[in-house]
Amino acid sequence: MTLVYLITGFIVGMGLSSQTGINGRLRRSLGSPFLTSFVSFVISTIFIFVWVLIQTRFSWVSIDLFDELPFWIWFGGLFGCIFLTGNILLFPKLGAVQTVIFPVLGQIIAGSLIDEFGWFGAPVLPMGWHKIAGLVLVLAGVIGVVYYSHYKRGMKSGDVRKDGGLSLWFWRILGICTGACSTLQITINGQLGLVLKSSVNAALVSFIVGSLSLFLMVCVQRPELKIGKPDAGKNPWWMWLGGFLGAFYVIGNAWISPQIGTGTAVVVGLLGLMSAGLIIDQSGAFHSLRKPVCWQQIVSLASIFGGVCVIRLLSSG
Repeated sequence: MTLVYLITGFIVGMGLSSQTGINGRLRRSLGSPFLTSFVSFVISTIFIFVWVLIQTRFSWVSIDLFDELPFWIWFGGLFGCIFLTGNILLFPKLGAVQTVIFPVLGQIIAGSLIDEFGWFGAPVLPMGWHKIAGLVLVLAGVIGVVYYSHYKRGMKSGDVRKDGGLSLWFWRILGICTGACSTLQITINGQLGLVLKSSVNAALVSFIVGSLSLFLMVCVQRPELKIGKPDAGKNPWWMWLGGFLGAFYVIGNAWISPQIGTGTAVVVGLLGLMSAGLIIDQSGAFHSLRKPVCWQQIVSLASIFGGVCVIRLLSSG
């Protein structure tokens, strides 16, 4: 049965990476990244709400909790919509692989700070040798991916600035920041899940808050509400599936984490994320720009994966 949980974790990780590619295609039709995120969040919210009803686990949030709990415990959805919208913006600029690794770097940095200082009600877990070693492996892998994705090819083509300019570093730093927002969302939702006694109910609250936040942003931005056809043909039916994959990721992890542990769930999910990212970049799936992958990048990704294994598995052990 453990193998089933591991395979499920791998699949939900691939689904999350695919969600980014699918939402990238949806954005090309809708135009606005905020409108795209809003559509994706609403679909996820509806899917999770139906799932909660099926499981008969739904319970209304008591109004008294708003006075009893810290204000930040309701903001997980806000950080979630920043993460999702950021990925939609990053995907056409960096490709699938880098849209995975820079948020992962941000997640690890933010997670280490939260563990060190016990922010958002998290237990204090001081930095140990395994975390330092893991961070070194992750950083080495990130540097390797960036170098062989851009500078190496730029040297071969005689144009380093074209592929490795400052504009790309803006998007990479943005990726680190959005990844940090993902960790904040996970931490806050974890605390809310303890209060509500259900991680799925906490996820539902988070998605509702995220959907409302994006709705307000869409109202402020007031994008043109139309569905374009950027490829001069029919829009693919699968461009609406991003929200379902996001919900599948939440529900899948809520199912497998208690069975195999959070650390293992994160690791197998990351393996799925990176595998799907490699496939998307190599094949140009979801109508994305094809970015062929070299063996040096795979070695660098293995270093990132190894670093996350050291940090998560030894921490949970």
